[in-house]
Amino acid sequence: MLNQLAAEARLRLTSRWVERNLGPATSVYEVDSRVDQSQLLKGTTRLLILSVLRDAELHGYEIRQQISERSGAAIEPGEGWLYPALHRLEAEGAIEANWRAGSLGPRRRYYRITQAGQALLAELEADWASFSASVRLVTSARAG
Repeated sequence: MLNQLAAEARLRLTSRWVERNLGPATSVYEVDSRVDQSQLLKGTTRLLILSVLRDAELHGYEIRQQISERSGAAIEPGEGWLYPALHRLEAEGAIEANWRAGSLGPRRRYYRITQAGQALLAELEADWASFSASVRLVTSARAG
């Protein structure tokens, strides 16, 4: 009974994470081998951006560099997903942006995490921990 309750709780958390990060039309059961790296990245974009902004106020290129460096170059953020995600996070109130003169060139837009962004980051980290733990349970299980 306790194992069943724990499994149901994990499924609810996983369902919430999938819906929030991969979209409402996606079910937990659709997250299978058909999900390629771009889909996994799509589901973690907000988590990655907010994680690097927790430590410092950065402009877009620096955010890209930090994600790449912290991932050991396994994740190479492209402009096609980074900047739209930054704009969405700003519209949600999770980050704020301001323009500053560049020391060696044109003005740059710097982003910083807000209190709402800190709360969202904590929620995303908890969701990710739950989801990745569930995946580990599945991938480490041995068939009968």
